[in-house]
Amino acid sequence: MEHLAQGEEIQMRPNSTHLLTFSEERKDAVEVLDQGMTSYQSTEDMCKTINLLHYSALTGTTEDDMWIINSGASRHMTRDQARLSDLNERKTSYKVELGDKSTYPVEGFGQASIKLESGNHVHLSNVLYVPGLEKNLVSISCLEDKGNRIAFMDGKVLSWHKDSSIEDARVIGRREGNLYRLLEQNEEALVHDEVNPNELWHRRYAHINYQALPFLRKMVEGIPELKSTHEGICKGCALGKNIKKPFPRSNNRSKETLDLIHSDVCGPMPVKSLGGALYYLTFIDDYSRKTWLYLLKSKDEVFSKFQEFKAEIENLTNKKIKTLRTDNGGEYTSKEFVAFCKSAGIRRELTVPHNPQQNGVAERKNRSIEETIKSLLNDQDLSMFLWG
Repeated sequence: MEHLAQGEEIQMRPNSTHLLTFSEERKDAVEVLDQGMTSYQSTEDMCKTINLLHYSALTGTTEDDMWIINSGASRHMTRDQARLSDLNERKTSYKVELGDKSTYPVEGFGQASIKLESGNHVHLSNVLYVPGLEKNLVSISCLEDKGNRIAFMDGKVLSWHKDSSIEDARVIGRREGNLYRLLEQNEEALVHDEVNPNELWHRRYAHINYQALPFLRKMVEGIPELKSTHEGICKGCALGKNIKKPFPRSNNRSKETLDLIHSDVCGPMPVKSLGGALYYLTFIDDYSRKTWLYLLKSKDEVFSKFQEFKAEIENLTNKKIKTLRTDNGGEYTSKEFVAFCKSAGIRRELTVPHNPQQNGVAERKNRSIEETIKSLLNDQDLSMFLWG
């Protein structure tokens, strides 16, 4: 009985024969034969004779740095010292026998953490450090000993914990030829890229306009000669300086009173009015531009004020409100508001969210009202609570 790592033992059992057969042409694998121990008379004689521990190790033409998932390997093994953390590097009497009968010593043990293409990690413990190996090996038996279930299906290697089901399985490997490769995420190499001086100084000067670059040399010493030309579109400028183009001006106007009513709520105001109002509500007739204004303590009064306005204006004009244009505020889209307009035959026009320009008549009226109020109060040095 031999010790490979702390707390772990490898037992060589008499009369045990393990044979793996693979393609001779590809030399993708080797035959591993643990010879029978029937000729030994005692355990002591057997231990004296066993100086070589056999591990199945692959040889071939695959990429040297990849990890091969191997059902024949009794331990995880790697040839790359950089792959291991907590490496316990020491000379041992254990060796690995390859397909060409050459043997290589095990020179240490360590841990390996491999990042998969999915972003998950596979953690391998007690990995043998064997510099002579040509491939890195992942042992299925060791994965199972850690409580994992392994399945090979449709050219993929699936892994899931023994306490869960295969529905929770993750893909850790894929078949390539006659081998199954661990799906390790490739590390991207750093690439040197030459930066255009115009782009470099454009960024150093906080994304200054390209047209101003040639003039920097006249203002600051040490700046090279620059041109106003640039390559493509600067991402920082496109996202940081981008503004929405103004909406085209509309000259359309309703032909009769109450054909279209614009409405909006303005507020909350900085201070409450004498009556305790924080908002004001406007209704604007598109044809005459006449405006009705109501003070509100809260937005939930909008529906009752609209009912009041509708009853009054329709009684005065003997006409019906045909269309109401508002934004998508909750005060205009409540169930009772929508049901009331439907029963009254009022057509609704709601603006697209974050596009107040579509309700420009009401928005511009709000600005005019606010400017008027502030001008009157500031002119007479009056307090702002007198706004309403």
